[in-house]
This record gives sequence, C-alpha cells and structure tokens, in this order.
Amino acid sequence: MGRPPLNVKRMVIRLPVETIARIEAVAGKRRIAQFVREAAEAELLRREAKKDSSHDKPAKPKKPKG
Repeated sequence: MGRPPLNVKRMVIRLPVETIARIEAVAGKRRIAQFVREAAEAELLRREAKKDSSHDKPAKPKKPKG
C-alpha cells in the first residue's frame, strides 16, 4: 500500500531573485511552493471572473471616423 496520488504535476519556473526574496519574507522559506500555488489559483479565479463578466456586458458601439 503506497501513498495515494497527489493529483499534482511537477513543474519548474524561473522567478527573479527579488521576487523569491519577497515571497520568502511573507510566506517563509519552506512555504514558497504553497504560496505560488495559492497565488496562481487566486489569479486564475480573478481572470476567469473578469472574463465571465466581460461576456455579460453589451458590446460598445464603435464611433464613426471623421
């Protein structure tokens, strides 16, 4: 009996040293991956909500040139 699957995929990302230092300052050195996962999820939710709300708005009429 092994460990159950975590349903995650490993990936490598490159971040500026300054960004990593800022993440460490607010999340701690051992919580960088968790911070990035949470930040990615929050940004996805924000963008998806923005995308959904843009579909609800009527298209703006174009102004005639001249």
